[in-house]
Amino acid sequence: MSQEYPLAGKQPNTSPDKNADKDTQDHPRGFCRRRRRMSEGDGDESGFCCNMFDYTGTATLLIDSNMTITKANVKALQLFGYSREELLSGTVPFFDYLTPEFRDIGRLYHELLFDGELETPTSLECRLVDKGGHIREVLAEIGWIPESRKAIVSVIDLTEKKATERERFHLNEIVEQSSMSILLTDLHGEIIYINKAFESLSGYNAAEMVGQSVAHPFFSEKDRLIFKRMSFSTYSEKDSGNKTRNRRKDGSTLFTLTRIAPVRNAKGYVVNLVCTKRDITRETELEQQLYQSQKMEAIGTLASGIAHDFNNILAGIQGYSEMAAMLHGNDDRMKKYMDRILHACRRAKDLNHQILTFSRQTESENQPVQIQVLVNEALKLLRASIPATIDIRTSLPAKKALVLADPTRLHQIVLNLCANAAQAMLVEGGVMEVYLENVAAPPDLPATGNDDPPKHFVRLIVKDSGVGIDEQSRLHIFEPYYTTKAADGGTGLGLSVVQNIVKNMGGMIRVESKPGDGSTFEVYLPCTDEPEAEQRPPEDIVTHGQERLLVVDDEAFLLDIMQDMLSSLGYHVETAEGGKYALKRLRKDPQRYDMIIADLTMPLMSGKQLAAEVSRIRADLPILMCTGTASTLDGLHAEHPNILGLLHKPIRYEDLSRMVREVLDQTKGKV
Repeated sequence: MSQEYPLAGKQPNTSPDKNADKDTQDHPRGFCRRRRRMSEGDGDESGFCCNMFDYTGTATLLIDSNMTITKANVKALQLFGYSREELLSGTVPFFDYLTPEFRDIGRLYHELLFDGELETPTSLECRLVDKGGHIREVLAEIGWIPESRKAIVSVIDLTEKKATERERFHLNEIVEQSSMSILLTDLHGEIIYINKAFESLSGYNAAEMVGQSVAHPFFSEKDRLIFKRMSFSTYSEKDSGNKTRNRRKDGSTLFTLTRIAPVRNAKGYVVNLVCTKRDITRETELEQQLYQSQKMEAIGTLASGIAHDFNNILAGIQGYSEMAAMLHGNDDRMKKYMDRILHACRRAKDLNHQILTFSRQTESENQPVQIQVLVNEALKLLRASIPATIDIRTSLPAKKALVLADPTRLHQIVLNLCANAAQAMLVEGGVMEVYLENVAAPPDLPATGNDDPPKHFVRLIVKDSGVGIDEQSRLHIFEPYYTTKAADGGTGLGLSVVQNIVKNMGGMIRVESKPGDGSTFEVYLPCTDEPEAEQRPPEDIVTHGQERLLVVDDEAFLLDIMQDMLSSLGYHVETAEGGKYALKRLRKDPQRYDMIIADLTMPLMSGKQLAAEVSRIRADLPILMCTGTASTLDGLHAEHPNILGLLHKPIRYEDLSRMVREVLDQTKGKV
C-alpha cells in the first residue's frame, strides 16, 4: 500500500521456505501447529497450555477475523473489568473497547496484518475503556496466526507508568522553569544537576557545573560548611536559610539566600542534597542603604549635639576675646594675640559648620553652587583627618563654575574621592592633586533624554600617587559593597554612592589606574546658567540702642558674655538661666521687655517651646534665636511667627549688634 501510518512497519517476508521450520512455542505459527496436535490427542498437554494461557502474567486475547474476542485470560478479564461471558459474547469488536481516537487505526492494523502487509508482532500504544468507564493506557503487542486467521494480542497496562512519567515530566518542567535556582548534589558534594535559573544566576552552564564539587569558585565558604555538615548527618533536617556571598563567572559578586535540604530514599536515608538559592542582592543593598541612612541619622544627631556644645565653648572664647580686643588700647602685642585667637575661632566655626552640613539629616533642594568654593570647604574638612605625609595640591580655574546641585551631595563626591585617594597613600604618603577645569561636554556622555543637553561642563579631577588599582578590581569598583579594604572597615559603598549622585546630576565619572602607578578619577558635571543667589557679606558696623532685652540660655558663662556685649552697645540687659525663669519674669511684667534673645537648644524647655509660651503672653514680643545647629530662620518663623531673627554660634560682636538692631527696627516698623 502507498499510504503510510505512524506505527506501520515493513512488509513481512511470507516465503513458505523461511517460515516452515518455525515450530517454536513463541512463534504464532508454531503455536497454531501445537494447538492442532493437542486437539488430535494430547489432552494433558492441551490442558496445561490452556492453564498457561489463562494465568500468564500479561493480559492476552485472541481476536477473530471479524475482530471479536474469542479468548481472554485472567489478566485480560482483570484489565477490562468484564466477566468472561461478557467479554467473549461475540457482539462487541475488540477495537470498540479502545477510545475513539484509536479505533480506526486499530482496525487498520488488523486489516494490514490480515493482508500480510505488517511484520509481526506489531506494537500499538493506545487507550482502552474498562467496564467502570476508566481509561487505561496500554501497549498492545499484536501477533498473527495465519492458519486460524486470528490475531493474538498481549496487552500491557502502562497507566501507572505513564502517570509517573507525566508526573516526572511536569516536575522536571517546574524545576527547569522555576525562578528559584536549584542544584542537586550527591553526598560527596558532587554536582549532578542544575536548572536554568541556576545557570542564569551563576553564569555557568550545566556542562561547566555538573561533575564539579562544591569547592567550585561560585560557592562561598559558608556554602561548603553547610554541605559538609549535612553530608555527614544521616538524619539531616532542612537548613533554615543562610545569607551567602557568591561569585559569578564574570567575577561579579551577589548575595543569595541559600537553603540546603536532604533528599531521602524509601528507608529514610539521605541520598542527595538539594540546594536552592535566591538572589537577594537588591534586598541587601536596600538593607545596607537603610543601615547607612540610620547611621548617618545617628551621626547627624550626635554632630548636632556636639556642635551645640562646641559652639557654646567657642562663643565664650570668641566673645571674651572680642571684648578684650576692644579694651587692649594701644598694646600692639595684645592686639596681635587677640587677632590670632579670633582667627582660630573662625577656623573652628568653619570646621564645625562643615561637619553639620555633611551630616545633616535633611536634604536641601538643588541650587546653583560655586563648585570651587565647595571643593575648598571640603578640602579644609579633609585636611584635618589625613596624615601630614600626604601633600594636597589644588588647581582651581579663575572662571567661576556654577553647577545645579545639593551642596551636601557635592560634599559627598569630593570627600569620598579624596578619602579613597588618601587611603591609597596611607603607608608611604604621597601627593593628592585636585583640579577643576571648564570643559565641553564629553563625547561619550550617556544620553539623558534631554532635548537641550548642556554644552558646558566642569571637570573635577582627583589624582593620587598611591598603590593603584588592578584591572579586575577596576571593573567592579562602582558596584555596591565591592571593596578591597574590608579588613580596614571598608563598606564598598563610597564609589557606588558617588556614581549614583553624579548620574542623577546628569554627569559621568571615569577612572584610570594601574598597580603601582596611582589612580585618577574624573567627574564631569554640567554647568548651569541659573544665577547664584546673591549673598552680600555683612558690613562690620557696630550699632547701638537703649531698649530693654531679656537674654535666655542654660549656660551661665554665655549669659555673662551676652550681657557684657549687649551692655557695651547701650542696651539694658537682664538674664534668665532657662525658659521657665524667663516666663516667670515675663508673666510678672509682660511689657517690661522690648525683645527676647534665647538659645534654641535648652534642657527642660527648648527655644521653640519658649516662643510658643511667649506668644500666648504677648504675641507682639519679638524673639531672636541663637543656635549651634543647622537650623534656618524660614523654618523657625513658619512655625513660630514671633521668631524674627536667627544667629549661629559662635556669635561675632558685629553680627550681634546688627541683628539685634534689625529685629528691633523691624518690630517698630510694624507698630
